[in-house]
Amino acid sequence: IKSGNLLWRKYTDYWQANNEPALAENGIVFFTDSKWVWALNQSDGEVLWQQRLHEPSAEVVDVSKDMVAVFDSQQISVFKSMDGTLLLREPVCRNSYLAHIYDAKLYFPCSGMIAVSIDSGETVWETKENSATTAAAYSDGVLYSNSSVDVITAFDLENQKQIWSVPLPSDWVREIK
Repeated sequence: IKSGNLLWRKYTDYWQANNEPALAENGIVFFTDSKWVWALNQSDGEVLWQQRLHEPSAEVVDVSKDMVAVFDSQQISVFKSMDGTLLLREPVCRNSYLAHIYDAKLYFPCSGMIAVSIDSGETVWETKENSATTAAAYSDGVLYSNSSVDVITAFDLENQKQIWSVPLPSDWVREIK
């Protein structure tokens, strides 16, 4: 940042299939190309691990301090961030690129919200909605989503309760930050 000099560069054998940026956490950079999910040492670019992907459109969707979630077509996988050990592979809906890791659970929208234990793969709880979630953001244990096309809802993940819901003047929410 101080000098603007290039620290390192890593070439892969494949092109990046999506336009999503790499995500970094705890000194590890995570990204996908059309064949692999990669974990690189942030300081020198050394490959820490790779895992084969099923679909070229896969993307890293969330990183916690010790796990990384990758959306790969109709499934989502959670790996240990340090060594790439597969912890969970779950079939999911098409909007599950909005998944989030929180408190050893994987949260993802699928006609509502589903929480799956990463340890056991069991569904811990779920909500049902008539419309699909197309935008979501997470902060401090709260999910903000458009559970309906013109409503933003805040949901407490730990207590599994809706905090508030606000109708919007627009008829479509594309992104929540």
